[in-house]
Amino acid sequence: MPLEGSVPGAPRPSDVTKPAQVELYRGSNMYFSAIGFINDVKKGPFWEHSPILFDVSGIKDGWGKINKGMIKMFNAEVLSKFPVVQHFPFGSLFSWDLDPEAAAPATSVHVATYGQATTSNVPAAGSGSGTAAPWAQATRMPGRPAGVPPGPGIPYSRAPWAGTGSSGPTMPRGGVPDTGPPPPASFPRGTPGTASNQFSVTKAPWASS
Repeated sequence: MPLEGSVPGAPRPSDVTKPAQVELYRGSNMYFSAIGFINDVKKGPFWEHSPILFDVSGIKDGWGKINKGMIKMFNAEVLSKFPVVQHFPFGSLFSWDLDPEAAAPATSVHVATYGQATTSNVPAAGSGSGTAAPWAQATRMPGRPAGVPPGPGIPYSRAPWAGTGSSGPTMPRGGVPDTGPPPPASFPRGTPGTASNQFSVTKAPWASS
């Protein structure tokens, strides 16, 4: 690729807007092959569906300037954007090398406040050690078998009415103290087929017999 101008015999940059020229060079030129794929999947004027490539086709200084401009655009829009480059499969073909001349990154607020994490203040995996929350106190839960050490958790408390026998009312299913009268065994019913044939406690005011 020349730094200035174009290689002798190379197609002109403006030929990318001509479908016949694209079909002629798409088998041997990667750039024209990409333009041919665009022509296969998109319809309409070239300047309308590919405005940037249309602007590139108007450069009169040759492919050397186009190549340098595209490298700059690739560096700015792809390599310099972390949300894009984080998905690159780095390896033997495309390696990630540290630039010795790159400036050191600025210290973050977290590191400046709490310091850099080291192996001395990071608990080992599976050790179970760490900083406990202020309310995570060891408490003795009711019903714990003998010999089982108390575990961390929120201090346990009992409801005032959660007693048994003579110490307080019993607790039925649902968590509400059983202090009221028992529910009625049956409800009065009216004559079948009339408006009175319903529970008397739910009869509407206008439901007259």
